[in-house]
Amino acid sequence: MDEALPGLTPENGDSLVKVEEEDPPWEQTWGSRESSRHAQELCRLRFRQFCYRETPGPREALSRLRELCRRWLRPETHSKEQIVELLVLEQFLTILPEELQAWVREQQPESGEQAVAALEDLEKDTGDPGQQTSVKTEEEATQALVTEQWPPLSQIPGSPHGKSAQEKVPDVCLMAEEVVTEDGLFNAKTETSQETEHAAEAPGTASRDGMPQPPCTSVPADRTVAHLNTLKDRYPGDLWARMHISSLEYAAGDMTRKGRRKDRARVSELLQGLAFSGDSDVEEDNKLEAHHAQKKLKMSDVPEKNWTKRDIKPNFPSWSVLDSGLLNLKSEKLNPVELFELFFDDEIFNMIVNETNNYASQKNVSLDVTVPEIRCVLGILLLSGFVRRPRRGMYWDISDADQNLVRDAIRRDRFELIFSYLHFADNSHLDQKDKFTKLRPLIKQMNRNFLLYAPLEEYYYFGKTMCECFDSDQFLNGKPLRIGYKIWCGTTTQGYLVWFEPYQEDSAVMVGKDVDLGLGGNLVLHFADVLLERGQYPYHLFFDSFFTSIKLVSALKKKGLRATGTIRENRTEKCPLMNAEHMRKMKKGYFDFRVEENEEIILCRWHGDGIISLCSNAVGIAPAREFRGSTNEEDVHQGAQPALVKLYGECREGVAKMDQIISKYRVRIRSKKWYSILVSYIIDVAMNNAWQLHRACNPGTALDLLEFRRYVAHFYLEHNANPSD
Repeated sequence: MDEALPGLTPENGDSLVKVEEEDPPWEQTWGSRESSRHAQELCRLRFRQFCYRETPGPREALSRLRELCRRWLRPETHSKEQIVELLVLEQFLTILPEELQAWVREQQPESGEQAVAALEDLEKDTGDPGQQTSVKTEEEATQALVTEQWPPLSQIPGSPHGKSAQEKVPDVCLMAEEVVTEDGLFNAKTETSQETEHAAEAPGTASRDGMPQPPCTSVPADRTVAHLNTLKDRYPGDLWARMHISSLEYAAGDMTRKGRRKDRARVSELLQGLAFSGDSDVEEDNKLEAHHAQKKLKMSDVPEKNWTKRDIKPNFPSWSVLDSGLLNLKSEKLNPVELFELFFDDEIFNMIVNETNNYASQKNVSLDVTVPEIRCVLGILLLSGFVRRPRRGMYWDISDADQNLVRDAIRRDRFELIFSYLHFADNSHLDQKDKFTKLRPLIKQMNRNFLLYAPLEEYYYFGKTMCECFDSDQFLNGKPLRIGYKIWCGTTTQGYLVWFEPYQEDSAVMVGKDVDLGLGGNLVLHFADVLLERGQYPYHLFFDSFFTSIKLVSALKKKGLRATGTIRENRTEKCPLMNAEHMRKMKKGYFDFRVEENEEIILCRWHGDGIISLCSNAVGIAPAREFRGSTNEEDVHQGAQPALVKLYGECREGVAKMDQIISKYRVRIRSKKWYSILVSYIIDVAMNNAWQLHRACNPGTALDLLEFRRYVAHFYLEHNANPSD
């Protein structure tokens, strides 16, 4: 059985190379060191011509192919770069003219650079650049073919043809594509068309007995496309997908051009596969058309908005809810430690102890940490917020300042050991899809406690904040801390944190949510569901332009919640408000507004210190109050301020107030674990919430934040001291 193989000298003018079955077996040739290159070449040929029918089954065929490829490329002795160079060299020899292929193979080059150097030396010896010219276009068919002579084969050193041999060189070199036949056999074929064969016999070409024709001629573009389409129709779709079709100019192997460096780049481009992209382009076009059609159908289902210039008429019930939970806290008269342990309760302390001991045992360390020791560690972390030291060990040092409180509470080495193994989740049961899975039990329990003791108020603000960390690539503009972990959070107007969730790309909060609302809208809806767990009350939510859309405000209205937020220009859904550029020319205090008749949602654009656009389903223009604004001390403007602008300005500072409180006495001690900064943030947030409850329960006699924090830290260090171990 004869198989066609690329890259060997043709016989009798045939472009297909025959390899007979009587070739010596590769096992015998491999053992000879003197013929290692010949054995490597033979293994390459065996690999290319391997037939599936020669093996009893698919597993044996795959094993045989792997062995042949290994013996050809020799990965045990060759590096990745050398293997790539062998593949490049093989393809480079394939694209050369046939007589040059045979001559270069006799030189036995080991790399593409050696092959190129041999060709350049050949040109210097012959003294003829050997440039090629192409066939004229069809419009110039009456003109003769203009060619430049190549050196006779007799002048090529080491040519197998000999001085008297004058072999035919094909007039046209088309692509050699590697296809997979139905038998699973790799076969390299050179396709020619009848049109090119007739063109080779056109008048004006050299005779077969004369000098050889140029190794390459170009083919008209229309013939090329027709020929490739014929090839495409000849094979099934899956086989055609494996065929790498290069351009005619590159496949012709025009290595006699000037500028040899460009030829190397062309070879690399050829190896990357100038694939036939017609099918993929058609598929992409079909997908794009289907996407546009689906988008048009979706837009047609949405009714057009009916905007009218009038004030909104909300139909929400008034707020008349009594906060019984806060009244109970006032009656209990809890001290700062008891308020703090409403959030860091016994369940959380026991969870930390269990997971820390479990993690230490997995590391073959007998830690046996207890709850009092965890409270001591927490007390030192709280102390680091208002007593700062350049180094952690200085809290136990007596050279500069007396630190008996810390030194008597826990030994330094014991603190370092516990702090290094501090853990909050079982590593054997982690959710790999959750980026914060190692903190997820702590986050869930803290959110549950935050919501349980949150003040029951009418107004809540939902926004985003940052947990400072310079190892993070997240950035949030407009915040005092711009680099760190982004955190979604819902707060009261005074800064009490009700719910929070660290940002991650694939958040569990987004599972099963409405795609049309986007990330911001779905987060607001999730926070709304959290609030509704406390009761079906008409809460009023505020948020910024990142979250606001008319669809979100409408969805909240269906849940029985009021909503107000700033809105971006591209989300107003063609509301005919005055253009922002025109409004800047008006005096300050000017505003324009519209109401959507079907959903009773108002959009208002107001010119104050800047141009601001708001959307609401609960509050409108009236009652408007007098507004006094100024660009400098001398220029004072008077105008009207709509009610929704005034209310939004009063209720949007919840997250900012929380950030301000946390930043005053932030935990300063960090561990080497990446989530240590988030643990410190949770401790600071719990302290903020406890202080908020303390102020609400003691309106006239409340401690300031520093005294409140000192009280908790000193209590943990004094009442949990156990330095004996």
